[in-house]
Amino acid sequence: MDARAEIGQRIARQRRRRGLSQVVVAGLVGRSESWLSQVERGRRSIDSHSVLVRLAEVLDLDI
Repeated sequence: MDARAEIGQRIARQRRRRGLSQVVVAGLVGRSESWLSQVERGRRSIDSHSVLVRLAEVLDLDI
């Protein structure tokens, strides 16, 4: 498994643990649901440090 897929799975797992939908999390980080879905499936990387930081804050994850 590549790093992108591993990161995506970690994001998805934590999002579900917190009981948040993709729509909610995507909105909180200023991205689309489609973007978050692609990140969670390892099809897309997180291309902005500020978005990565915000995603970590929303999901209570360490970067």
